[in-house]
Amino acid sequence: MDTSSEGRYLIMRKILTVILTIAFLSASAQAPAGQTIDIESDISGIVYGNSTTTKLDFRKGNSNNTDPNGNIVNTNGHRVSGSIYGGKFRTSNNDDNVNGNTVNISGESGEFGDWIYGGYAMLGEACNNTVDISGGKFTSWVVGSYSRNGKAAGNTVNIIGGSFDSIIYGGYSISGETAGNRVSISDGSFAGNIYGGHSASGKASSNTVNISGGVFKNGIYGGYSGSAQATGNIVNISGSPDLSGSGLYGGWVNNNGPSLSANNTLNLYSQITVKEMRYFQNLNFYLPATYSGSGAMLTVNGKAYIDEATVGIEINGASSPLRAGDKITLIKAEELSGTPKKDDRRVTGFQGFTLQYEFDISVENGSLFATVTADDPGTGGSGDSGGSEETGGLDNSGDPGDTGNSGDSGNTGDPGDSGVSRDTDDTGRPRTGGKGGVTVTSRSKALSEGLIANVTAINSGGDLLSGAGIMKTPRSVNSESGSYASGVTSFGKSRYNTGSHVDSDTLAVLAGIRFAEIRRGRTAVSCGVFTEAGWSDYDTFNDFANAPDVRGNGESNYFGGGLMLRADYGGNGSGWFYNDAAIRFGRARNSFACDGGMPVNYKTDSPYYGGHIGLGYVRELKNGASLDIGTKLLWTRLEGDSVTLPTKDPITFAKSDSLRARVGARYDAEKFYAGVAYEYEFAGEANATAYGFPIPAPSLKGGTGICELGFTLGKKNAPFSADFNLSGFTGKREGFAGGINLNWKF
Repeated sequence: MDTSSEGRYLIMRKILTVILTIAFLSASAQAPAGQTIDIESDISGIVYGNSTTTKLDFRKGNSNNTDPNGNIVNTNGHRVSGSIYGGKFRTSNNDDNVNGNTVNISGESGEFGDWIYGGYAMLGEACNNTVDISGGKFTSWVVGSYSRNGKAAGNTVNIIGGSFDSIIYGGYSISGETAGNRVSISDGSFAGNIYGGHSASGKASSNTVNISGGVFKNGIYGGYSGSAQATGNIVNISGSPDLSGSGLYGGWVNNNGPSLSANNTLNLYSQITVKEMRYFQNLNFYLPATYSGSGAMLTVNGKAYIDEATVGIEINGASSPLRAGDKITLIKAEELSGTPKKDDRRVTGFQGFTLQYEFDISVENGSLFATVTADDPGTGGSGDSGGSEETGGLDNSGDPGDTGNSGDSGNTGDPGDSGVSRDTDDTGRPRTGGKGGVTVTSRSKALSEGLIANVTAINSGGDLLSGAGIMKTPRSVNSESGSYASGVTSFGKSRYNTGSHVDSDTLAVLAGIRFAEIRRGRTAVSCGVFTEAGWSDYDTFNDFANAPDVRGNGESNYFGGGLMLRADYGGNGSGWFYNDAAIRFGRARNSFACDGGMPVNYKTDSPYYGGHIGLGYVRELKNGASLDIGTKLLWTRLEGDSVTLPTKDPITFAKSDSLRARVGARYDAEKFYAGVAYEYEFAGEANATAYGFPIPAPSLKGGTGICELGFTLGKKNAPFSADFNLSGFTGKREGFAGGINLNWKF
């Protein structure tokens, strides 16, 4: 390095050091204080997480003099007469932010006489503060975070027990926006309103209230604004809460409410009764497995507003399937105001991962109904082709689609009746004959792709056994006899075009003993035993024209063994015929996972059987070379299995057969060999059912061209020899495989 270069290097190093030092000091200056205060006695005053007093015994309260960020206040079973602040700025005109503070309250004997705040800001923002409560009695507000003029965003209140006499806010602001706040309640009694986000004059957007238990006596609001917009707020109801004394409101706006309330959602997972329901533009009903068809999903003992609402329906996978004509009561109200959007009177719904329904939405006698249509919603049931498959089911975004088999029309309740009427065949399964609005989703085909991958892995072992991929040239009947121990392995990467496709990386191993031949004249017969194993990592790909693509992945393996037999006969000095055959059996395991709008997975464990039979002719050529021309028939059967998906869909995989015919020729010289073959799969379908409905089946049926090149170390009839080969595939199967064959004569 010259002097000038060294000088520039030192200058740049100093500049970099200064920059890093400034960045470090700046980050340190902005870092939260992060202190923790544990309350270990009753308190008569206010408690601040950012107090300078960190003793555990607060008799007269304390002052908030430190940084109001990242602080924690813990109390268990004590009485606090004053307010509790996870963090609060000490002056009323401070415009700094209050972020990341936490208040943890536990113990049934605790009593709290004033407000509880995760964070409290005046002019700045109050974000990402948390209040966790598991017990106690509360007579005043509980607020995830409060800001007078700034934004209150990303704050959380979690309650799993306690008695509450006043209001609960996820986030509260007077003039700022409340956004992304959350209130989650699983137990307790609640006399006051519940707000995900509340702003007196600012926007209330994307706030959430989750209710899964408890007794409620007042309103539940996803978001509330006194005069601005209330949009994108969500109320989720599940479990068994008592809401009979409560009203449900998505996005409430005091002034010009209907025009400023938009895209607010009610997700209902259980049957409930409320006093009133309004300001929801999306109504999603998730029928639980416990829903028997008796009564409405939502009973409103007052007025329910559904004007221009979009209706969605999903059914728990553990439920009995619906059928064409079945009628569900979604809402039964004392007074039902408005009707759903005209464009949404025909709704696509799902049961678990595999069933798709077409519902007609109607309003009759103060009730909102969904009836499974009696007309065929689409062609369904067909396989996909290449990258453009049949139209699929609905994803979470609501893209339309159609697949599967159809059901016939069933009994329908009277317009005023509540509940579902079903009709089944003698097996207890829904009837699928004729036309109907029940189909199998196209995404369910991805489940069978995993089964196909398992079959192809087992087939790779059959290829190894039948002759390293094409035709293994037999020894001359005039050669010296002996026993052999063999170890063979093959590794490859292939794509199987199944209508979609499966990409598989496979390793197969076979080890066995071939016993000395028994000779009778010009005929030589030998037999052997072997053990085999194989492993495969695979990815599956399903593309649909009007539905989301489904990508899956999995692992399969097999372990087994078998017997083999070979006969060489009729040799006349220039050529001879041969037969070979084998039987194999073992056990195969497979694990598969995919995400087609919802994640699913399964594992199977099934026995497999298989074998092959071959016929060929070997013609001896000049210089010790030979030409082997022959054909083989290869068969594999993988027995079926039954699984239950995480979505509770019952899936039954049928036994799957692969039947392949292969014809080819191979030129074998002293040190190398080369061959070509053509193989055709006659079967290779992976059939399965969901709830008794056939799932679209991927198929291996079709032709594949094969070429092979290899070389040999060692001479024929030598005690030890090794073959190295490489095969290429095109057609139904695309890819390559490499192999090693080791033989030891003894």
